Amino acid sequence: MGMRRVPRMVGCWALLWLAYASPEAMASGRDSVAAEFVGTSPCDPLPREFVGGLAATAPCHCITWQLTLFTNRNASLPASYKLTANYGLPGQNDPNQVEDGPQVEQQGIWKTVIGTKADADAVVYQLTADKGRKSVSFVKVGENLLHFLNPDKSLMIGNPGWNYTLSKKGAGKDH
Repeated sequence: MGMRRVPRMVGCWALLWLAYASPEAMASGRDSVAAEFVGTSPCDPLPREFVGGLAATAPCHCITWQLTLFTNRNASLPASYKLTANYGLPGQNDPNQVEDGPQVEQQGIWKTVIGTKADADAVVYQLTADKGRKSVSFVKVGENLLHFLNPDKSLMIGNPGWNYTLSKKGAGKDH
């Protein structure tokens, strides 16, 4: 009797999963979007090196980020991300203005780890670009904000024009 019960329980769990799984994700066979974050950061060495696509000596005011974190339906595989970054370059006629520069798209994997320099319990999102060559970390600041971390896990400090905080897309809208 115990052996018959196990297949029935597994079957019930499978039916429940099918009933509540996202039809879009199931139809496409792809991972589903966990969250999307947007923001503009200074064009400092750490974010610039992570994004790539612009010479280290090229003048640059800022980087605009569009970061999509995906959940992985197969828990044994790492979750993925997609980043679209746009460089803001000094204007040709006025170097204090921002003109569109190169757009860079990249993808890779992300995971959560615990702890920053200031908070041992903080949730940190660690992104690693494809082939594991570059990584960057963000600390979760509330439900709707991610903030860049230095390699020593301290908060990166912005400037009067831009900061290192990404906001959850759509979080400020009234529902």
